[in-house]
Amino acid sequence: MFSHSEIVELRGNGSILLIGRRLCFAQLNRFDAKTCGSIEDPQGIADRVRSYVAYPGNGLKLRHFWAAAAGGTMAPRNDLDMARDFGRIVAQGTWMALEIADERRVGASAPEKIKRRLTPVLSTLKGRNVATMSMEEKFELTFTKVPKYLGQDVAESFQHLVSPVALAVSAASLGLMIAVSDGVIIPVMVAIGYALLGSAIFTIIGDLITALRLVSKASDEQQLDQAAALFARVAAEIIVSGLITLLTLGAARIGARMGKARRIREKEKNKSSGEGSTGHSDDIDPQDHYNANGPQRDDLDGFDNQSTLSGLKPRSMSNFEVREWYHKNLDKIPSQIDRSLPIKDQAMQAFNMRNNIKMEARELMVDQEAVKKLPPPKTLEQVIFNAESKGLKGDEVWDYILGGSQRSNAKVDAALGLMR
Repeated sequence: MFSHSEIVELRGNGSILLIGRRLCFAQLNRFDAKTCGSIEDPQGIADRVRSYVAYPGNGLKLRHFWAAAAGGTMAPRNDLDMARDFGRIVAQGTWMALEIADERRVGASAPEKIKRRLTPVLSTLKGRNVATMSMEEKFELTFTKVPKYLGQDVAESFQHLVSPVALAVSAASLGLMIAVSDGVIIPVMVAIGYALLGSAIFTIIGDLITALRLVSKASDEQQLDQAAALFARVAAEIIVSGLITLLTLGAARIGARMGKARRIREKEKNKSSGEGSTGHSDDIDPQDHYNANGPQRDDLDGFDNQSTLSGLKPRSMSNFEVREWYHKNLDKIPSQIDRSLPIKDQAMQAFNMRNNIKMEARELMVDQEAVKKLPPPKTLEQVIFNAESKGLKGDEVWDYILGGSQRSNAKVDAALGLMR
């Protein structure tokens, strides 16, 4: 029935339901349903669609999607029938329904912080047996190999932004986790990647996970070279700063989830010993915490509720104060961009900085009810589309993104009595 290769996005209850043709999910198709978090059961799909349609705007969005994807075929008369039909169609196998956590508050890591965190000591790795290396050492050596698989401009950007030692710290924690359970790490990486990159995450997630697996199990340099080639392909596809962000924020998010899962196990264990429960808390799997009621936003519990990225106290400013803070930090972006980089990488730095500032501004607002009503930040894919829809091409697109990094919503500014 459906023919177009689009994906419809429904948001609600701290999660996102994505429905589209399997080919749209690209490399995600390398993983089975349990590992990647897709929903296969027709009734399960129908139930999830019904729950999302209850949120404002989703029903209309789904009907528009139906009209476009079904080539003019009339949509069912009511939402219940449409939900049932979506369940039936997706279950036939050519379509996919994927539910992920809504990570709209996730921010991009600052490349300069990653670069300066540690000093490389590569000389200690030369001539070493890979099988005897620690996980961090394997990743460190791998990242030193990545530039040789990149084009000259991208290789220079990679060498400028990346400290192999520093990035290895984040990658190693993901490597350790992937040895325990792909079912934990893949949904988290997809959710973060979707927030940062839009559907572009589906074009690289398979290569990224394969590279992490290769390094974590490597026993010789040939396997590290294979992983380096995959990391290079990812870096070329989503820009070097995108790879940095995925690895560092992915490691932070996994660490937070595992910490929370550990606290749940301890709580259950204490409850069991104190109340004579027959539950076995040691049998709780980290993935159960992630999937128990669908992916849930836990507001970065455990590492950013105590302070924001700038060290400020969350929910501590009025709307006016936050807006002033927002303007002040947007104005700093030009001075923080590395002008020696290609225009594309400069634009990506500016784009990531802007999203960081926007997300932190929302954390700082006392009025969190107002925050819930705000639209999600635009993904890179959306901004590029906007630029191209204006007739811009090539470097003009990146100039547009770079120039827009300081713009703010004039209507919001005027409502608060602020001028820029």
